Amino acid sequence: MIRGWPAVVVIGAVLAACGTPTPSISASAEPSVAASSMPSATASPKAFDLPEAGRPFDAEAILAAMRDSRRPGGVPDEMQTDAIAAAVADAIWTIDGEPW
Repeated sequence: MIRGWPAVVVIGAVLAACGTPTPSISASAEPSVAASSMPSATASPKAFDLPEAGRPFDAEAILAAMRDSRRPGGVPDEMQTDAIAAAVADAIWTIDGEPW
């Protein structure tokens, strides 16, 4: 049993020597992005022109889509109610507020 330990130590040392060294960060390292190109703390919180998310459908549009559905068998009559159409319309959001 004692003869196996030196072999384990040697194998461990070999494996440790084969590993890649951990890179170190020196104090003189230059940042990869110029500080002037980064937004400042006083910049507007909306730095990019992103579309405004929104609900593109109202209950009437959803109810009309349910009635005109090409789904085999259509949408069941029990589902075609104002309350369900309103709930579906409130649940649908698009990233730009436009219908898909």
